[in-house]
Amino acid sequence: MSFYSSARWWVLLTILLFSPGHSEAATQLFNGAQIALFEDAPTDCLTAFNASLDCSDNVQLLGYDFQTLAWSVDDLAYMCTTSCAASLQSLASEISSACTSYTFDFNGGEMTAVQVVDLFYYKYNYSCLASTETGQFCLIEEQTWNITQLNNSGAATWPVYTNKTYPNWYLSEDGSPLLDWDESVIEDPFGDIPPFQYYETNMDPTGTNYFLEGASDDYSNYGWDAQLEYDEYPLELQCKSCFINQFIMGIESQWGEVYEYVFSQSNGGSLIRWTVRLQHKFGPICNKIATSHRH
Repeated sequence: MSFYSSARWWVLLTILLFSPGHSEAATQLFNGAQIALFEDAPTDCLTAFNASLDCSDNVQLLGYDFQTLAWSVDDLAYMCTTSCAASLQSLASEISSACTSYTFDFNGGEMTAVQVVDLFYYKYNYSCLASTETGQFCLIEEQTWNITQLNNSGAATWPVYTNKTYPNWYLSEDGSPLLDWDESVIEDPFGDIPPFQYYETNMDPTGTNYFLEGASDDYSNYGWDAQLEYDEYPLELQCKSCFINQFIMGIESQWGEVYEYVFSQSNGGSLIRWTVRLQHKFGPICNKIATSHRH
């Protein structure tokens, strides 16, 4: 993203964050700031963003990362309503019709106005995920997860079969495994994985640093000091509905962090079958974990 584009986005989000309060019926996604964000957009496209949303003002803040927002239970309960979800879906439909193929420069590439609304809707749904076991919002529940405490207490069940095979796309179009000089499979071509680090805290200061405090370094890794792949977390976490459903949401949306690894699965509807298999696979494993913990 160019400096100008980046600054424009941060200015927009700062405007949203500190704009005067509105009633739910008068909430708009950008409060009219779309004229700064989409400078050369067609008039009909800009006007479409003026649609009223039956949402709390919190929905305007979804452009920020979750760590910075640090939602409370009340924040999420205020925002996560059936009527708000319906409003965002309706807005997405209106923007799709009014903005059609309009694009703007973003991060060295192009992004559409439709994608912007889709991003907000994805982050809305992610924010509003709730645990099927406790009914608690997942963003709140996961704040209590601490792998170090779980491991030190002897209650962590670490998965065994987590070795990865890395395809050699450079020399083999069919994705054959990457081999060492003696033709043994290379299991870790990247060497030792460094300790987990929340890199945004090391970025150069921006305007938001004067208003918002960044997240702690271990926020996103549940108290563990090493990076873990999704299948390497203790099964006590992997078997939680929040963990599984967040992972599935990341597969199904272009904005999910795991989407890029499995996007080809969506061809021919196989993405749905892949997701069902994931849920089917976790069922027996998690039942065993739950049973062993009851004894």
